[in-house]
Amino acid sequence: MSNHATSNFAPRGDAQATLTVAAVVRRLARLCTSAFAWLKDWAAADAARQQLEMMNDRELLDIGMTRVDVRRVARGAPVRDEPDSPGWF
Repeated sequence: MSNHATSNFAPRGDAQATLTVAAVVRRLARLCTSAFAWLKDWAAADAARQQLEMMNDRELLDIGMTRVDVRRVARGAPVRDEPDSPGWF
Protein backbone atom coordinates (compact mmCIF):
# COMPACT_ATOMS: atom_id res chain seq x y z
CA MET A 1 0.00 0.00 0.00
CA SER A 2 1.27 3.45 -0.91
CA ASN A 3 1.77 6.22 1.63
CA HIS A 4 0.70 8.85 -0.93
CA ALA A 5 -2.71 10.45 -0.58
CA THR A 6 -4.81 9.51 -3.54
CA SER A 7 -6.82 12.09 -5.40
CA ASN A 8 -9.86 11.83 -7.61
CA PHE A 9 -8.45 14.60 -9.77
CA ALA A 10 -5.88 14.24 -12.47
CA PRO A 11 -2.79 16.45 -12.12
CA ARG A 12 -3.14 19.68 -14.00
CA GLY A 13 -0.86 20.79 -16.77
CA ASP A 14 0.79 24.21 -16.81
CA ALA A 15 -1.81 25.63 -19.23
CA GLN A 16 -4.74 24.47 -17.09
CA ALA A 17 -3.10 25.78 -13.90
CA THR A 18 -2.56 29.14 -15.60
CA LEU A 19 -6.24 29.29 -16.55
CA THR A 20 -7.21 28.50 -12.97
CA VAL A 21 -4.93 31.22 -11.60
CA ALA A 22 -6.39 33.67 -14.14
CA ALA A 23 -9.93 32.76 -13.03
CA VAL A 24 -8.99 33.33 -9.38
CA VAL A 25 -7.42 36.68 -10.25
CA ARG A 26 -10.57 37.74 -12.17
CA ARG A 27 -12.80 36.77 -9.25
CA LEU A 28 -10.54 38.62 -6.82
CA ALA A 29 -10.64 41.70 -9.06
CA ARG A 30 -14.46 41.58 -9.16
CA LEU A 31 -14.56 41.19 -5.38
CA CYS A 32 -12.25 44.19 -4.89
CA THR A 33 -14.33 46.25 -7.34
CA SER A 34 -17.53 45.36 -5.48
CA ALA A 35 -15.97 46.12 -2.10
CA PHE A 36 -14.67 49.47 -3.36
CA ALA A 37 -18.11 50.38 -4.78
CA TRP A 38 -19.77 49.44 -1.48
CA LEU A 39 -17.27 51.52 0.48
CA LYS A 40 -17.81 54.49 -1.85
CA ASP A 41 -21.61 54.21 -1.43
CA TRP A 42 -21.25 53.92 2.33
CA ALA A 43 -19.03 57.03 2.47
CA ALA A 44 -21.56 59.02 0.40
CA ALA A 45 -24.43 57.90 2.65
CA ASP A 46 -22.40 58.79 5.74
CA ALA A 47 -21.65 62.27 4.37
CA ALA A 48 -25.35 62.81 3.59
CA ARG A 49 -26.31 61.63 7.08
CA GLN A 50 -23.83 64.01 8.68
CA GLN A 51 -25.16 66.94 6.67
CA LEU A 52 -28.77 66.11 7.52
CA GLU A 53 -27.94 65.68 11.21
CA MET A 54 -26.46 69.20 11.28
CA MET A 55 -29.84 70.63 10.28
CA ASN A 56 -32.24 71.75 13.00
CA ASP A 57 -35.77 70.36 13.30
CA ARG A 58 -37.31 73.31 11.47
CA GLU A 59 -34.94 72.93 8.51
CA LEU A 60 -35.71 69.22 8.33
CA LEU A 61 -39.44 69.95 8.38
CA ASP A 62 -38.95 72.45 5.54
CA ILE A 63 -37.71 69.61 3.34
CA GLY A 64 -40.40 67.23 4.59
CA MET A 65 -38.31 65.21 7.03
CA THR A 66 -38.02 64.55 10.74
CA ARG A 67 -35.03 63.33 12.75
CA VAL A 68 -36.36 59.78 12.50
CA ASP A 69 -36.02 59.91 8.70
CA VAL A 70 -32.37 61.05 8.58
CA ARG A 71 -30.53 57.70 8.56
CA ARG A 72 -33.02 56.01 6.25
CA VAL A 73 -33.06 58.88 3.75
CA ALA A 74 -29.25 59.16 3.83
CA ARG A 75 -29.12 55.53 2.65
CA GLY A 76 -31.35 56.44 -0.32
CA ALA A 77 -34.84 55.53 0.93
CA PRO A 78 -37.69 57.90 0.03
CA VAL A 79 -39.16 60.32 2.55
CA ARG A 80 -42.46 59.00 3.88
CA ASP A 81 -45.10 61.38 2.52
CA GLU A 82 -48.34 59.58 3.23
CA PRO A 83 -49.39 56.37 4.95
CA ASP A 84 -50.11 54.81 1.55
CA SER A 85 -46.66 55.52 0.09
CA PRO A 86 -44.27 52.54 -0.35
CA GLY A 87 -41.83 53.84 2.30
CA TRP A 88 -44.46 54.07 5.02
CA PHE A 89 -44.28 51.58 7.91
